[in-house]
Amino acid sequence: MQRKRLSYFGGLVFRDYLLRSPGIILESVVRANSPHSLVEGIRIVDHNPETFKRFTNMTGEALMLVCESDPARFRRIQREIRSVMNAPSIGCFDYCRPFRACSIDSNSFYDSDDWLMTVKFTASALVYLATFGRLYTLGILRTPQTKKRFDSMCVHEALRFMKRLGMESTPWDPGCRTAPPTISQFIIERLLGFQNK
Repeated sequence: MQRKRLSYFGGLVFRDYLLRSPGIILESVVRANSPHSLVEGIRIVDHNPETFKRFTNMTGEALMLVCESDPARFRRIQREIRSVMNAPSIGCFDYCRPFRACSIDSNSFYDSDDWLMTVKFTASALVYLATFGRLYTLGILRTPQTKKRFDSMCVHEALRFMKRLGMESTPWDPGCRTAPPTISQFIIERLLGFQNK
């Protein structure tokens, strides 16, 4: 593996530690004081007692789906994600490098009419976030110059995972309008820049 340059570490410290320090402090307090469960060594955290069971089941089943259907991607998740927290996020999910942690807005993923799709899409989001972390591990930062390609690689991995599950049409497909809007439209339009017509 190629050695990481000094500019990588400078960018990493500035973007992910200094700029995000207030959020990091708040997140560490919330994580430490919230109920959690462990699934395959990954901590699942939800501070809201009303959604704790649903989020734990959703995330636990998603992790087991990846484990059973794609062991290589599951190993990546285990390396790059130490905890998953239910929390509101502008883009419906987020990755925090200092903790190797991610947050998922479960309300954006949950579809009461299709639990299986909820689990599959959550699993694909975890694949996306683990790919995000893997790129950091390889020394690639998400900067304004690399943002489009960086996000495209993460989306591509999530899409490949869902295709591996046998899905011909997925919420990650460009221009997808078939999945429930609560789980896909907002996220995909944000990541890929689609506009509602």
